[in-house]
Amino acid sequence: MDKKRALANIIRTVLPEATDDPHHFDFDLDRGIRYQVVEKLEASPRLALDKGVGPALSGIYALYHKRSLVYIGKATKEMTKSARTLRSRLNEDVGKIESRQDFTLAEMMMLFEHRPLRRNAHHTD
Repeated sequence: MDKKRALANIIRTVLPEATDDPHHFDFDLDRGIRYQVVEKLEASPRLALDKGVGPALSGIYALYHKRSLVYIGKATKEMTKSARTLRSRLNEDVGKIESRQDFTLAEMMMLFEHRPLRRNAHHTD
């Protein structure tokens, strides 16, 4: 058996979902969403994280600790019973961070985009 065929057999044994089908594609939905969200947020100005920052609207936000992305969150006041806004979600995060011993609020930055968030309707072709 040639080396190429032997390697293909090993791959199929170790990774049974691997296929020779040239149309097969494993899509990591979470990674795709994260990439799209971070790309959009990176166009926003970085702000110091503090109480009362952010609008009383729905949207997405990212928290950075010393320039490293540590959290992506969303506020969906139109779609949840709690009706939390960006400001209320960020205020909750400020409270959690203030109680931490391993880093301070002064080391945190945040970005946000506000817009109505909605679920996309499923479509069929």
